[in-house]
Amino acid sequence: MTGRPRSTGTERWAAGCWGLLGLALGVVAAALLLVHVPERLERERDFDAVGRCAADRPPAECRRLAATVREAVSEHRNRKTYHRLTLTDAGGTTHRVEMLGRHPVFGAVSPGDPVTMTVWREQVRRVDFGELRQETTATPTGAYRLTAAAGLSTLAVSLGFLWAAWWWARRHTESPEREPRQVTVVVLAALGGAAIAFVAPLATDDLRTALLVAAVGEVPVAVVAALLVRHHRRRAGRSFDVTPRRPEKERCFPGTVLGEVPYAVPGYDHLVAAPGLLAATPDPTGRVARRPLPGTLVVERVRLPHRGDPGGTPGPGSHVVQCRDGGTPVFIVTDRADVPWVLGALGPRREALPRGGGEGN
Repeated sequence: MTGRPRSTGTERWAAGCWGLLGLALGVVAAALLLVHVPERLERERDFDAVGRCAADRPPAECRRLAATVREAVSEHRNRKTYHRLTLTDAGGTTHRVEMLGRHPVFGAVSPGDPVTMTVWREQVRRVDFGELRQETTATPTGAYRLTAAAGLSTLAVSLGFLWAAWWWARRHTESPEREPRQVTVVVLAALGGAAIAFVAPLATDDLRTALLVAAVGEVPVAVVAALLVRHHRRRAGRSFDVTPRRPEKERCFPGTVLGEVPYAVPGYDHLVAAPGLLAATPDPTGRVARRPLPGTLVVERVRLPHRGDPGGTPGPGSHVVQCRDGGTPVFIVTDRADVPWVLGALGPRREALPRGGGEGN
């Protein structure tokens, strides 16, 4: 059996890349959540503090101006509809404003109708038409939502990437297998958490509620991901319980024998399985240059390829029949579907393979 491999340069490089990416996204999330969101919230509070400029004596920076509708246009562009009003105030100044939706003001006014504009910090924030009132896209109310959504989702992805970096740094203690299933779970959890975090500010009325919804939504995602990672870690290096199939006739299929034994020959990339025979050959038809595997070969277990195995990286779906010839480890690498034929061709030696506790193939 192979020992648990140590951390490799590739794993350290992967851990560094995931970590740097996670830190970079964390910086972006911090800038959005700690700088830009508070700025937008402060503007919203300032706007609310003056009663949305509806007081009898509004502050100097807030004005309510009478105006006349000159044009009301709906423009369709990039699968979105923009509703714009062109207004002219008493001084003859023209204001072009984009309304938040079509109702109630935009859909009710016509050219020539009198309206009242609320101007705050030199921008038209609201338009009143009689008893109707509608905000423009320049209103500070709710302007934090999209920024908060971006910041929270970026933070979720950042935490997921940092978790992936931690896993890569510890992979030599987590799993000997070549394919990192655990890190896939972590990344998918990060993306799922990001989706929840993005929706939370858009579906709530204030930032505190958004943070609460995001936090509550992240808990089950993190718990499920942690349980799956733990499950994979416990089953890392697991053995498969495979039922042998004795070949009735010769079968030739891709496979390689690896190890410091004379019948493990470079370039011999096919196996021939027959009653009482398992041989390695370079011939895809299995007819020539056969190297039979000896009767001293004892099967220990069937497992997935490990990073410490000899030879190159096996193809997708490959399994390893781990054997021992005396004191020498021998590894038979073939496709999962062909493992039963290998075990069946080895015959009674299959009895050395432990049963129970494995995963069915």
